Amino acid sequence: MKSDVLIVGDGIAGLSSAIIAKLKGLETVVLQPSTKPRDAFHVVLHPGIEALLKTLGVAQEAACLASSRPDGYWRYSAEGRDFVLYGQDAEGPWLGYLVSLRELENLLRARAQFLGTIFLRPADAVHALSEHGAVKGLESARKRWFAGLTIDASGARGILARDLCLKYLYGSPPLVATYASQASSNPASHPIFRMDPDGWRFDMSTSPGHRCTIGMAITSQKICEKGKSGRDVSWRYLPECAGPGYALVGDAAFRLDPGSGAGVLRAIMMGIKAVELAAQPDEWHLYRQWVSDWARTDGAALAEIYSEKPFNAAWPKSHRWSDARLSF
Repeated sequence: MKSDVLIVGDGIAGLSSAIIAKLKGLETVVLQPSTKPRDAFHVVLHPGIEALLKTLGVAQEAACLASSRPDGYWRYSAEGRDFVLYGQDAEGPWLGYLVSLRELENLLRARAQFLGTIFLRPADAVHALSEHGAVKGLESARKRWFAGLTIDASGARGILARDLCLKYLYGSPPLVATYASQASSNPASHPIFRMDPDGWRFDMSTSPGHRCTIGMAITSQKICEKGKSGRDVSWRYLPECAGPGYALVGDAAFRLDPGSGAGVLRAIMMGIKAVELAAQPDEWHLYRQWVSDWARTDGAALAEIYSEKPFNAAWPKSHRWSDARLSF
């Protein structure tokens, strides 16, 4: 099988790539190598994502999907509490999106299918198919898929990074985020962000009687309470996130912890940007530079917050990206 764009992984980044590729009239195939259940936890998306949802053609559906559209959040710290507004313009306040990640993925998948994306589920593990230093597609033990552009949206697995022996840079000590959903008799009208010496916690009411919590420890102790699932969110990015015939998007290319508040936004933007390489295959170095600038700017900004009180006893005082994993 040969296509214009071949995508491995059908998360938010991969689906965004598929939608944009089809809108550009490109023959697009998505390989779904994983059968693991999707994440069901909720997140709050910054209002700035609305323009991207319009580009993907799902803005109205996403607004209906959201269980609420908060105009800001409460921030608690040792100094007290304050309400952080997202902002406003002549049309009114900017509103975020409180959504289930699983439902958002389902929405994007339906949009990609409607546009004619081909979805396949390989029976075997897939690997990079390369020739003379360029990626030509993917292969398994039974089949080969050729493409002008191969996009790796496989998340933490980083299939192309693994097969091409690409090296990540690391920008944080080991970090584990925890996610939990539980019953709650005190629904909050707005999300609540709490900071304490051990880390931070983000609480949101997802429906009457239920609450979702995302938290992370900013110390060497990995806190994973009973009833919570943990995930490695240590910072990393791949300088060689694009090259002849390939591009990596989402967590496969660049990851910060959820404290950055922009994981979904980054995934969509990378998915959109990477498709440009289908028409401009020799411009992959520009994609590399774009991701590198983003990683260094956002990494430095978040590290500056973590190096202040109350986390400064544990967090490195100066931020750097290193080819060796960092420690506390």
